[in-house]
Amino acid sequence: MENKKIIAVIDLGTLNLKCAIFSFGSGKLPQLIGFSKKKTKGIHNSIIVNINDAIDSVRSCLIEAEKKSQISLNKINVLIDPTEIITTRLTKFKKTSGSKIEKNDVSFLLKEAKKQVELNDSRLSSIHIFNYKYVVDNKLFKDLPFNIYVDQFSQENVFLSVPKNILKNISEVFHSCDIEIGKFISCSYALGICCFNQDQIDYGCGIVDIGYEKTSLALFKDSSLVHASSFPIGSNHITKDISRGCYLSEIESELIKKEISITDNSDEELNENGFLSDKYFSETKFRKISSKFIRDIILARLDEILNKIFKEINFILF
Repeated sequence: MENKKIIAVIDLGTLNLKCAIFSFGSGKLPQLIGFSKKKTKGIHNSIIVNINDAIDSVRSCLIEAEKKSQISLNKINVLIDPTEIITTRLTKFKKTSGSKIEKNDVSFLLKEAKKQVELNDSRLSSIHIFNYKYVVDNKLFKDLPFNIYVDQFSQENVFLSVPKNILKNISEVFHSCDIEIGKFISCSYALGICCFNQDQIDYGCGIVDIGYEKTSLALFKDSSLVHASSFPIGSNHITKDISRGCYLSEIESELIKKEISITDNSDEELNENGFLSDKYFSETKFRKISSKFIRDIILARLDEILNKIFKEINFILF
């Protein structure tokens, strides 16, 4: 019988939970063998806000994916993206006085950096650690050149950390579902790895994920994630802005947000005078609302999101 490796992952989204189970055969591409999508309960921006609802929601999602794959899971990787995520970049040096660089030297500097990060704030736990860049005798290297004689070298490490209590509460939910967490994975990091090729990650690139109630940013360079952040403003805030500004229900506002273009003034959804057509007024009384007013509402919120993103990029001089 062919030896197959099973890997499962679940995304703790604010709106939906999504679980996927993959089978990895020898020398073959991964095959999706089970998938489920359920409405999220008890979880908001990757934080457990009601543990009983979260347990029921996660268990329901897992059971459906297991049923479709005909596999009983005992371990799963969890995708999270809380707004409390913190990026720390730390450089450590070592003098070798003409000795060769060995792997033990790199491990030593990494342990020292990790220890310093943990001492700086014991409430945090690192979910990702990256080696960012190496400087050997004042020369920058993409990869550390082992087994060469040098006087000194340094390496910069990037730590992606999350408050321990957030991870503990998530672990408690999965423990109650009789399943072990293999790894916590940043959604922004996973999305960037999926969307960009190796050349782009080496040269420098970034991804902005505007989610339901948060927006996340991930920046990559020299084969590493160099910065990640998240703030609690998302697409649902645009829906609420339209609802409050136009005195419409959130159902009507969501439909308008999805269908009205912010760049094209010739939408079919508008009447000949540039006002919203009556099809959008399913719960409130029809009245004249100009498309320009809708676009101004949407662009105001998008400007806020983009300004926060550019401020974050400028802050780290990327």
